[in-house]
Amino acid sequence: MEHPGKNKAYWVHLFWVFFLFLYLIHFWWWEFRLESVPQWTFPLYLFVAVYAVLLYLLCAPLFPEQMGDYDRFDSYFDSRRKWMFAALAALFAVDVLDTVIKGTA
Repeated sequence: MEHPGKNKAYWVHLFWVFFLFLYLIHFWWWEFRLESVPQWTFPLYLFVAVYAVLLYLLCAPLFPEQMGDYDRFDSYFDSRRKWMFAALAALFAVDVLDTVIKGTA
């Protein structure tokens, strides 16, 4: 948005943005199920906070402040591919734990 002529859109970037946007909406919608937890503990609070931070860490590289070392988004994303997929795998693992905390019902 800052320099539309300089960095062309890349379909992988747009897919990640769309996917994480939907994931964030899903995350906050289903976190309302935690209101049924009878007593909150600090570990539970810390778990939800870490889950939200992990989502932030996945979203942060989607809109870098500057891409001085890269001429296009495709080379930028290729250089961060392993980190982003590792963070996504961690996010899915944390989501399984979140489901267990909320209960199977």
